[in-house]
Amino acid sequence: AQINIPESVTSISDYIFANCSSLTQITIPQSVTNIGDYAFVGCSSLTQINIPASVTSIENYTFIGCSSLTQITIPESVNRIGIQAFFECSSLTTVFCKPTIPPSLSNGYHVPFESEYVRWIYVPAESLNDYKTDYRWSDYSDIIRGYNF
Repeated sequence: AQINIPESVTSISDYIFANCSSLTQITIPQSVTNIGDYAFVGCSSLTQINIPASVTSIENYTFIGCSSLTQITIPESVNRIGIQAFFECSSLTTVFCKPTIPPSLSNGYHVPFESEYVRWIYVPAESLNDYKTDYRWSDYSDIIRGYNF
């Protein structure tokens, strides 16, 4: 199943697509600025999601259990990635993180990505050192690579 969210939507609510296990693809319009807690929890067939450049915050547990996602692109506009936002995403090996200023993350157990799955986090080449030295991103310093977006 595929969903195209209409342009009139500005926020994706908490739990809105929770456990939609047959959802494979979703298109989020530029009108959306916020993706809520657990919005896509348990969407185990979701293989493709476009997060538009209008989104400033990815909330807590947003994509938890999206076990078919292989890569994700975080747009330049994002300034916060919530607690365990991409946990239990067992196929997620590549993250493209476009913000030039490292988004704020929670620390310790509450980091957004599980390093046992994610192999590479690509960040803007000019911001490579900023990411590697940001204490919030320190758990990932070994897998962060510069990229020319």
